[in-house]
Amino acid sequence: MLSKVITVLVLVLMVVTVMCYAAEGTQNQQQSQTTQETKLNDLAEKVSNVVDSMFTAVETALSHFFKKLLDLIKAVAKVASMALGALGVVLWSTGWSPYRGKQLMFAALILAALSFLVL
Repeated sequence: MLSKVITVLVLVLMVVTVMCYAAEGTQNQQQSQTTQETKLNDLAEKVSNVVDSMFTAVETALSHFFKKLLDLIKAVAKVASMALGALGVVLWSTGWSPYRGKQLMFAALILAALSFLVL
C-alpha cells in the first residue's frame, strides 16, 4: 500500500513538473512569437523605407532630366527661330523668293513667341 501511495505521489510530481515546463514553454513561445513579429515589422519598415528612397531617387532623376530637356527645347527653339528669321530676311530682301521669305519670317516670329511665352 505504501508503494502505491509513493507511486501516485511520484506520478503527481511528474505531472506537475511537466505542466510547469509546458507553461514555461508556452510563455517562451509567446515571447518568441512576439519577438518574431517585431522583427518582421522592423524588416517590413526597412523594406518600405528602401522602396520609398528608391522612388524618391527616381522621381528626382526624372525631374532633373525633364528640366534639362525643357531647357534644350527652349534653346533649340530660339536658335531655330533666329535661323528661320535670318533665312526669311535673305530670301525676301534678295528677291529670290519674297513670298517664301515672308512665310519664314512669320514662322520665325510665331516660333519665337511660343518659345519665349509658353516654354
